[in-house]
Amino acid sequence: MIKNFNRIENLILEIKSEKESASITNNRYPIRFIFLNDFEDLIKVVNLISKLNTKTFEISSILGDENLWITRDEIIEKIRRESKDGNLLVVGLSEYLRFSNKEDFFIIMQTLTGIENSNNFSRRIFIPLIGLWERFHNNFWDKFYRKEEWAPVWRLESSKNVKNISIYHIKFPFSENIKLDGFYYLKNNRDLLELWKRRGVSKIISFNNVIDYFHENFLPDQIFNLTIIENFKDFLEIIFNVRIPFNYYEGESLYWKKLLKFYVEKKVNNVEDIFKEMYNINDITLLKTVDFLKIFLEEREEFKKWFLKNYFLSKNKYENTYFFICLKNLKKLDGDSLLKNIWFKIFDFDVNFNPDENNVHLFEERKKLLFFMRDNFWNYNLDMIENKIGKFLKKIESQDFQIKSFYLTNITKTERKFIVESVKKGNIEEISQILLDLYPELFHYLNWRSLSLDEKLDKWVVDYFYFYNLSKVLNKKLNAVDKIVSEKNRSIESFSHWYYSFEGIINFMENTDDIIWIDSLGAEWFPLLIYFLEKFGRDKGIFIEKKYLNRANVPTTTKCNKKDTKKIEELDLHIHSQLYKYPDSLIEEIEIIKKIAKKIVELTETQKEIISDHGFTYLCIPQFGHFKRLDFSKSDHEGRCMKLQFENYQNDDYFIIWKSDEGSCNGEKYIAALKHFSLNRTPSREVHGGATPEEVLVPHIILKKQESEIYYTISPEEFEVYITNPYIDFEINPEPLSFPEAFIDNSPLIVEKISQNKFGINLKDKDTGNYSIQINVGNKKYILKVKIIGGMEEEEYF
Repeated sequence: MIKNFNRIENLILEIKSEKESASITNNRYPIRFIFLNDFEDLIKVVNLISKLNTKTFEISSILGDENLWITRDEIIEKIRRESKDGNLLVVGLSEYLRFSNKEDFFIIMQTLTGIENSNNFSRRIFIPLIGLWERFHNNFWDKFYRKEEWAPVWRLESSKNVKNISIYHIKFPFSENIKLDGFYYLKNNRDLLELWKRRGVSKIISFNNVIDYFHENFLPDQIFNLTIIENFKDFLEIIFNVRIPFNYYEGESLYWKKLLKFYVEKKVNNVEDIFKEMYNINDITLLKTVDFLKIFLEEREEFKKWFLKNYFLSKNKYENTYFFICLKNLKKLDGDSLLKNIWFKIFDFDVNFNPDENNVHLFEERKKLLFFMRDNFWNYNLDMIENKIGKFLKKIESQDFQIKSFYLTNITKTERKFIVESVKKGNIEEISQILLDLYPELFHYLNWRSLSLDEKLDKWVVDYFYFYNLSKVLNKKLNAVDKIVSEKNRSIESFSHWYYSFEGIINFMENTDDIIWIDSLGAEWFPLLIYFLEKFGRDKGIFIEKKYLNRANVPTTTKCNKKDTKKIEELDLHIHSQLYKYPDSLIEEIEIIKKIAKKIVELTETQKEIISDHGFTYLCIPQFGHFKRLDFSKSDHEGRCMKLQFENYQNDDYFIIWKSDEGSCNGEKYIAALKHFSLNRTPSREVHGGATPEEVLVPHIILKKQESEIYYTISPEEFEVYITNPYIDFEINPEPLSFPEAFIDNSPLIVEKISQNKFGINLKDKDTGNYSIQINVGNKKYILKVKIIGGMEEEEYF
């Protein structure tokens, strides 16, 4: 029979009085099940019953090794043995039964209820059970055939709210060193069987092997809820109620373990807080993809890179970014692997695909990421990229220049070679705006047409060097070059005419700290050098005060054009140590000019004067048809000149007899090559010593430090133009010290100089709409507003 009680005192009174019962059934069967719903009640019952001449037996005492389990037969046999001399209180059986299967549960109950008193009819075996009433009732009592003829079953119905206990069983390698407030750690089987002794426990972390093996037998009851936690992610989400929005993979368990440790130590609330705390960031919403790249590259700990990757991929706002594609396909958490993805994943797109408004942002973002790495992580593995990018560029080889420009960055030498070779296949005038944006150094190398000097140049000089430089880019000698050099150097008289129209550079070679002599810097490099000097000097207040073209002495050798002045030799050393190779030589020389210009700006404190001793030419090599025609075996500088002693030679179509009238060679007589045919064997490198314009003419630039801030005004500031003629012109006052730059959304525009302080921009590649053009003058920035409208500009007829 079942007896219910709502107070412990009444239950104890029943226990005492029942011992005196005359009922044959009660005295025959000593087992008394006492069902409770609270550990506090259990402890009180145990304490009270133990005072009633009753021996206490704990199931945990059967354990030998605390990590081994016990069998049902061991339990029953031990209860029989311990109770043979009198009353027995069995404690801890609940936790054994809780993880027993239905069969074992029934057999244990049935065996215990079958124990009989043979001599001592007042003997009682008290078995308090916690939270197992429903299972007892459903799995045993309803099937128990003697339930109406058996001793009483006592049930204490607590008047207070029952405290549920949650057991979280860990099925992964959890570190016990991670301490969680408010949790009891259930480490072994003894802990499980003695759980009843723990007061106030409501949350349990279990590493117990019994629960691990037998948790499928567990059924939720009035007290216990069992949750199996398979991995670290489940642990974070279940224990801390924090949602981790990315998937768990077993191979990443070490990272998850560190994430759990980090979460517990930092006491954060959610995954956003984890990210903020991990990277010391206040506002995540402000982060752009380049910020995530910066964090990844600066981070040394692989775990934190893993977290950044997964956090970023979990944010929907970044799903349509190029960095998302790169991180999603990142197999290794190292900078080189990410670098390769950023460089090369773009080439996985269909090679025939046309960038449009729906996807062009991916190309633009890729460039921003790569430029950021170039500017901020100078030591990253660019050699690896150089070795690989060539095969990817072959995929876009057949595309037009504009499509190619979306893929290209001008960061690697391989790309620059590809750009130069692509320019060779296109129309330079049509692609000039794209070239300015993509490879501004090459654009300015060719920008002779916009060059403005302090002394007006004859048109032939500008034309010659424009076509000379263009020939070098196209890797062919243009007819215009041959035509001009044939006219200007057809004889000693025609040569002398233009030669003496320029002032000799030797007159400016003073041995002062202000003079900077750049060996071999010919006029070929004038527009590019000006571009670099203004670019590097802009933020430092360095400007070009004067710029001229001067002439070197013939022969154009350092010996005949030097004084005791310190010089920069990198360019000269380069041409003398390298065979000419297209387009490598051009690209390498552009980089040398860039380094020299940067160095000069850094050296300029108040003023610097840049001069050179001579230029050099690439057009003498066999590729351009200049095979051996002359046989001056004693010629110098690879056949460009030869000193005469007593020989008596006459001027020729290919050379002149020249008596030096200045410098250290004053009074000496030389033969100098007049055109691109040399005096002996054909050279295989860039050479100097002859009398061609590129060997003779050299830049002369005066740099100064700006003494005070200059504020400019630009007028007008707003424009409305028709798309059929989208040209704007504006004035800058006072006249700017450096050439202005113009940008739309960081993309440069070609600026034309109309007069001293008037400039123009052609927006022919822009659609209708409103544009903001940033004008940079020195270190100042100004904005022009332009509206391009449709239709045609009306002409006034009256």
